[in-house]
Amino acid sequence: MKGKDWIIHPGSPEAESNISSALNLHPVISRLLVNRGVSTPEDARLYLEGGLDSLHDPFTMAGMREAVDRVITAKAGGEKIVIYGDYDADGVTATALLLSFFRQTGFNASYYIPERLTEGYGLNTEALDSIKADGAGLVITVDNGVNALDAISHAGSLGLDVIVTDHHKPGDALPSAIAVLNPNRADCPYPCKELAGVGVAFKLITALRSELHKRGVAKDKLPVLRRLLDLVAIGSIGDCSALKGENRLLARHGLTELSATTRLGLSALKETCGVNGSVSSREVSFALVPRLNAAGRMGKADIGLELLLAGDIVEGKKIAIALDDENKRRQDLQADTLAEALQAVETSLDPMRDRVIIIGSENWSPGVAGLVASKLVEKFGLPSAVVCFEGDFGKGSARSLPGFDITEALGKVTAGVVRFGGHKMAAGFTIRRNEYEAFRESLLAIVSQTLKPEGARPRIMIDLETEPALVNKDLLTRIKVLEPFGEGNPTPVFMSSGVSFASSTVVGKDGRHTRLTLRDGTQIMGFNMAERLSGADMRSGRYDIVYTAEISVWKETARVQFNLLDFRVCAE
Repeated sequence: MKGKDWIIHPGSPEAESNISSALNLHPVISRLLVNRGVSTPEDARLYLEGGLDSLHDPFTMAGMREAVDRVITAKAGGEKIVIYGDYDADGVTATALLLSFFRQTGFNASYYIPERLTEGYGLNTEALDSIKADGAGLVITVDNGVNALDAISHAGSLGLDVIVTDHHKPGDALPSAIAVLNPNRADCPYPCKELAGVGVAFKLITALRSELHKRGVAKDKLPVLRRLLDLVAIGSIGDCSALKGENRLLARHGLTELSATTRLGLSALKETCGVNGSVSSREVSFALVPRLNAAGRMGKADIGLELLLAGDIVEGKKIAIALDDENKRRQDLQADTLAEALQAVETSLDPMRDRVIIIGSENWSPGVAGLVASKLVEKFGLPSAVVCFEGDFGKGSARSLPGFDITEALGKVTAGVVRFGGHKMAAGFTIRRNEYEAFRESLLAIVSQTLKPEGARPRIMIDLETEPALVNKDLLTRIKVLEPFGEGNPTPVFMSSGVSFASSTVVGKDGRHTRLTLRDGTQIMGFNMAERLSGADMRSGRYDIVYTAEISVWKETARVQFNLLDFRVCAE
């Protein structure tokens, strides 16, 4: 594992002082806001207090007028609309969102979600043939479609109209659809570029609701959009979309709806996961989303959609238990694949030359390839691509480091690539198996040219250096105003220098974690750090530590707990 660079945010004393004075905020809160790009009292007020009336006009998104008119024409003509979804939490929640809206407003709508293992990601011509044969006149994609030029041309040849709603990075050309809704289009003026797929779908139904009302539908006959924000929160957090600006507003209000959700399936899933009361972004990320994703990773994603749309509590509980079982199977498969992947890295990685990990096997499943790639990035501090071979092709998932666009790098590879797509930090791709080595050498060369050695070191961004005693219950309670935390709005990170430990104990049934205690009694959990900490005598000498902090409740007793991110021997 490479050493990590510790980078302390410089802050801005003037901006912090202005925000603290105008909003009567604790100086640390103002510092955290400035570190997250909030520089004025007006922006800080919107960040902390912004309501849904602050959302942008959906009609400022390129293609929205054309999309809305075509959907309403479909309703007037009784046309069958098929929502073409995706198998991850973002795609499944976006599909459920549109279905819920359409069914409540009298549209003739159904759905199609491709199987990850047999069909792969996105639109395919065989599915479109089936959809057309089943009588549909309009397809609306969610979380996919912006790069499906050939498939959408095929749909046109069938007389099947397509509206694309997507957030992935478009290629040089847009598909020949009726409308392409994607804030990342080069010609799209929509201000929030960070929307997840479910966020783009939400903007479509926002525009549809407004237009239906203008055309005479009474408001009390239209869905209450706020009630659909629980789906937006799950999809946005699950897709690791940046929780800032409009995205943060949607997620924040969505978590409130999720905490009190009336969806029987979601209530059952929360109960199965042990999620009670107010739901945090962490619980969405580590409890709800993995189970929704498990269905798509291990087989058909339809079961996750059925949970979100369940109309019976018994059915909801049955599906929730099935998803929990699927998630356990996924965990076992991921662990086995990761063990094999680590062995493959040992034999293929040249640490003096390679700035990207590229490994492949016919024994691996595409369902866990992205998760394994993420673990490799975490361990080795390098962008990583994991390829799963079957027949003449290999399906791959790639993950990257902040500041390096892995999708752009894949776009420069000419050898073997059949298709690809994704974000700066994550991508999926298909390659021809007989060109794997040429693909690998090409990607190695491209990354070597564009990712400098200093950029290949993992970084920890630190919000401020402080004394451990100052990170107390009062401060952590105040920090809650910054939630939800996630991509783009990270959990605050602190650094303390020269600390001394009173004890160190290996914990957990598999002995992978370490519990340390400072001399003032503060507990520090080193999750998955037992192996690394075993080589250090933490009870002697002084250390610099980097950590997050939370209020942990055990047997009705609340106390501060630090979660160790990194440590080093104090230089002084």
